[in-house]
Amino acid sequence: MVISNFARIGKGPLLRAVGLQKNHKEIIEETTPKLDEAASGCFSCPNYRNREFMDYLPSELREETIKYCQDCPSAVYLPQYKIRYVNETNMYGYQPRLKNFALKLLLFYHFLSPDKFGLLCDVSPKKLADQLGCNIKTIINSNHILQQFGYISIGNSGHKKGFINILLTEYRDYYKTAKEGGHGYFSMSSDLLLEILKIKDLNQLRISLRTIAEADRNCINIDNIDIKKSFDEIRRFLPQYCKPNVIKTSLSNKTNIYTVNYKEDEIIFQMPEKYNSNLIKAKMEHENKELLQKHVDLLNDVFEKRNEHIDFPERIPDAINEILTLSNVDVFTNYQPLLLMESDYDSLATLSVQYSLPLVKEALAIVYNTYIQKNRPVENTGGLIRTIIKDSLLQKFA
Repeated sequence: MVISNFARIGKGPLLRAVGLQKNHKEIIEETTPKLDEAASGCFSCPNYRNREFMDYLPSELREETIKYCQDCPSAVYLPQYKIRYVNETNMYGYQPRLKNFALKLLLFYHFLSPDKFGLLCDVSPKKLADQLGCNIKTIINSNHILQQFGYISIGNSGHKKGFINILLTEYRDYYKTAKEGGHGYFSMSSDLLLEILKIKDLNQLRISLRTIAEADRNCINIDNIDIKKSFDEIRRFLPQYCKPNVIKTSLSNKTNIYTVNYKEDEIIFQMPEKYNSNLIKAKMEHENKELLQKHVDLLNDVFEKRNEHIDFPERIPDAINEILTLSNVDVFTNYQPLLLMESDYDSLATLSVQYSLPLVKEALAIVYNTYIQKNRPVENTGGLIRTIIKDSLLQKFA
C-alpha cells in the first residue's frame, strides 16, 4: 500500500476526534495599561482641572501638565487585556472522542491520496490492518465507528471483492476560508505518521496530535519547535479522570516525536526539525523544483541533439538514446521541445513532495509522449500530471 509523503489533515475533524476543549476564557493580547485615577489621587491634584481643559490651555502650560502627569510618582496603572471566549463545540461541532485505532485509521486515510472530494477507491482492509498493526476485525469495527460518528462514508468496491471505497466526508471543506465556514488544515509528513502509529497510550496519542496541530502554526521558518502548555490547558480536551499525574504517566512513554520537560505547572514539548512538516516540505519543494528544471533542460538538450541526426540516425551517440530510454521518452522521428512555465514547475514541485520525484518524472514523460508529441493541448500541466499519478497509484493500492 502506497502512502504519500505528506498529507493535509483537517483541523476540525481531528480536534473533534481527539477531544474538544471545555469552554474557557483566553487572554489573546495585552494592551496599554489604563490609569486608575481614583487610586492615583488625580481628583485632588491641581493639574486635574488642567487635564480636563487641555485643548484650551496655552501650549507651554499644556506641555508642563503633560510632563507632570507622565512623571507622576503617585500614578497607578491597571493592566488591560483583550479576552477571547473559546467555545470549540460551537466552532467545530460536537462528535465523540475516538479511541486508539479509529483515530489512527482516520489519519491514515489522509495519506492514501484522496481526490478533491475526499474519495478513496479500492482500499484493502487487510493491508490497512498490516499497516496499523492490528487485525481485519479491528479495521471493520473502526470503520463502523468512523461512519457512525460521521467522519467517513464507506461502501464496497465495485469491482474488487473484499475491497472498500472510503469518502472523507469533510475533506472538500478543508480548503474553505473562515468566511466560508472552513477551519483550515495542517500538513503532516509520513515519517511523523509512522511515529504516531507507534504510540499505544491513548491519552499520549491525543496530547501528541493536539500538540502537532498547534505546532503547525507559523512554524515554517523554525527549526526546533517548543510548545508550552499548562496542565490546565491540556486537561481541557482530555477526559475528566486525567489529573496531572495521569498526564505525566502518559507522557513518560518514549516517543521520537518530542521530548518533554516540566517547569512548575508548565509542560514544554520540544519537536526536532525533522518533524516540522512545513519546514521540510518547503525545503523539499525548493530542491525538487531545481531538479525538475535541470531534468527538463537536459531533455531539451537531448531532443535538440537527437534532431540534428534525423538524416543519419546511425550516428546518434549512445548516451542520447540511453537518456531518452531512462526518461521513458518514446522513439520519434522528430522531437518537439518540452516547454514549461514557472507556475508549472511550482505545481510539479508540490506534487513531487506529496508523491515522489520519480513518479512526477514518469508522469511528465507520459504527457510528453501522448500530448506534446501529438500536438494535443494541455491547459493545466499540474492537474494532468496529478491525474496520471493517481491513476497509476490506484493499481498499487490492491
